Amino acid sequence: MGITGTAQLTGLFYACGVGFLLGLYYELFRTLRLLFPPTAKSCFFQDVFFCLTAAVAVFFCLLAITDGVLYLYSLVGIAAGFFACYYTVGSVLHGLLAVLLRELYRLWRALCRAVSRPFAALWRRLTPARRKMSEKVCRVPKKSAKFLKKLLKKPPQV
Repeated sequence: MGITGTAQLTGLFYACGVGFLLGLYYELFRTLRLLFPPTAKSCFFQDVFFCLTAAVAVFFCLLAITDGVLYLYSLVGIAAGFFACYYTVGSVLHGLLAVLLRELYRLWRALCRAVSRPFAALWRRLTPARRKMSEKVCRVPKKSAKFLKKLLKKPPQV
């Protein structure tokens, strides 16, 4: 006996839900790429990791939904759910996260400037004293060399 129409429709909706969750999972990777600009190697490994984990998730979900039988409507439902998430929630979420991360970066830079400004002012204020100290320190080896040269000279013979 075959699978009923109601079971097929229920399976299709579950598959769409799995695809939607995979779309949200992919948004995690897109957010990581916003935080840390990817190199070719890191992008490759992220994509391979996503594909492997998504394949395992799809396998287990299809095992639960259709009892291990592969139906075309399940794969179409997963793809539909993924693209529905990618083009609706994903694009909005990606835009919001991009703005949020840009603002957080701007605030971080402002905080770093505010914290480092007193130290920079102190460094500029101490510049004349540092120059005097460095001149004195530079004179020490010269004086030491003259003193040591005197010690190394042969004493006058009487």
